[in-house]
Amino acid sequence: MKTFAFSPTNSLKNGYENILIKYRNQDAFLDMLKIWSLLFVFLFCLFIYLRYVSLSSTYWYFLRKENQNLSNVSFQYEIYKTQILDQRQKNWTIVNSTRSQKRDVITVNAQIVTIPVVTELSMK
Repeated sequence: MKTFAFSPTNSLKNGYENILIKYRNQDAFLDMLKIWSLLFVFLFCLFIYLRYVSLSSTYWYFLRKENQNLSNVSFQYEIYKTQILDQRQKNWTIVNSTRSQKRDVITVNAQIVTIPVVTELSMK
């Protein structure tokens, strides 16, 4: 049985170890680059969420609250409007009912007063 054994020389062994060390260093650098890029993407997505989604939901909350206040105010306005219309209707019926009743006519004699054209005002 013949066996073949390769015994590397020191320069070949050192070159191979250097390649392995460079690959390990490069692999660690690429892993760190991947981690930092994923962290950046995560922080960017978090910023987008906070900036647009959370902020818009906050705006919608306050908009809903103000719309509820507006609907309450408009409801109160409608109540006052119906009360004013009821009062106008009562006043109109009072005015129309007095027309049908007999009225006393009062005659007023007007007196004509003439004012002189030239007047002198002075303090004494």
